[in-house]
Amino acid sequence: MSTASLRHLLLTLAVAALTLAGINHWAELWTDPGDGPEGPPERSAAVRELPREPASLPPAPRAPTVLLMGNSHTYTLPGLERGEPLRPDPGATLIDELHRRLPEAGDEAVFLRLSYPNFLPFEMLLRYGQLSLEGYRPRVVVLGLTWRNLARDRQPRHQIRRVLEDPERAHQLARRLHQAPIEAPEPVLAMLDEQRRRQAYEEQQDRQRSAADRMDARLTEILGEEVALIGRSPDLRARLYRELAYGIEHWLVPQEESAFSYPVIDADLELNLACLRTLLRWLDADGARVLLYRAPQRSDLPPLVDPRRLDQELSRIEDFAHSLGFVTVDATAVVPNEFWGWDRSTPDRSHFTEPGHSRLAQTLVDEGRTSGLWQALTEDPDRALQ
Repeated sequence: MSTASLRHLLLTLAVAALTLAGINHWAELWTDPGDGPEGPPERSAAVRELPREPASLPPAPRAPTVLLMGNSHTYTLPGLERGEPLRPDPGATLIDELHRRLPEAGDEAVFLRLSYPNFLPFEMLLRYGQLSLEGYRPRVVVLGLTWRNLARDRQPRHQIRRVLEDPERAHQLARRLHQAPIEAPEPVLAMLDEQRRRQAYEEQQDRQRSAADRMDARLTEILGEEVALIGRSPDLRARLYRELAYGIEHWLVPQEESAFSYPVIDADLELNLACLRTLLRWLDADGARVLLYRAPQRSDLPPLVDPRRLDQELSRIEDFAHSLGFVTVDATAVVPNEFWGWDRSTPDRSHFTEPGHSRLAQTLVDEGRTSGLWQALTEDPDRALQ
């Protein structure tokens, strides 16, 4: 190879490397929403984030416990100006505001948060089932509902399905769901059986992989931790899709014709409602008091999912919660539109700013005080099981 050819090759490789580095840096910036809170230093020691990896679950606390469950509206903050990304949890979100506003909980009380993006009811059931089997007994559970997470989607993510990796735990979970007073309906039991089979099949496939395949998977895992284009590719694709979809909707579709973006999927809705009722029965069996709230929504954008059945279906769930002695709160309009922000160039429909978290927390605290809910933090923990 001539000197000129070698120089040209080296220059080409250098340009390619710089180009990939630049694109990867852009991908890191564009896909870093602070999506997984890591326990910021500003947070009180009494407020804790339960790990998203089931295998990392710490021992159950002995102190009176408040458990907050919900999707990313419970912890993610939007950008404040157009073009700004989502912001990581600074220790000033809903769980912190609940802790700050509940001095009656005492110094020993623990506030736990179990949250995922787009947290589906079956996923909530799996994770709470794991908590219950491991001895967690929250005195109060604050559970946030969004119509989108009820009306569409049903498949649990692999990360949450790992609750079923341990055959003994999976067996115990199934047994509890079959037994009174939980007695999960057939669609929930069938979904659990399907996920157990899927988990077993994937584990079998993993054991049968060749050494070369294992090495390739490990290399991809390592690169995924370091290279955003690999590790964050699903987030990147989703963000690109949202940007494109919003652009088409905003510029090409007249707003009066864009009532909503997605229809309700009946089969998903039926399963999700059944899973939610099963979860509420399990919480009641464990002696928890529950505050079930409709998550805030901004009113200056068309809804993502067809809202025509929203009130009907959520009212049925609320009636079921009332039959168990639980408290329900309609917090849909608690956060005004000015307290919502941006996800880059897209108006954020899912996350609100710190003042929004403050308002939501105060609403929940006030409703809980009116109903005597928070007294459970100072009562005999065996009161409901006697």
